[in-house]
Amino acid sequence: MVCEKLARVVGIVINAFAPDRIILGGGVMNAGTAIIDTTWKYVTRYSLPGSRDHCKLVRARCGQNAGVIGGRATGI
Repeated sequence: MVCEKLARVVGIVINAFAPDRIILGGGVMNAGTAIIDTTWKYVTRYSLPGSRDHCKLVRARCGQNAGVIGGRATGI
C-alpha cells in the first residue's frame, strides 16, 4: 500500500516533468531493491509510457545522510 501511494506521486512527477531519474532516499531505502521494484510496478499504472520509458527509479547514494550532506553543501 505504501509503495502504491509512493508510485502515484512518482507517476505525477514523471508525467509532469519527464525526468531521466527519480532518486529515493532515507532510512526506508535500507530495505533494498524491494521498495524500488514494488514501487516501479505501480508506477506503470500512474504514468504515461512515453514519459516513463526513459526514467529510472534509483536509490540515493548518500542513504540516511542525504539531508545532512545537502544541508552542509548549501550552508544551512
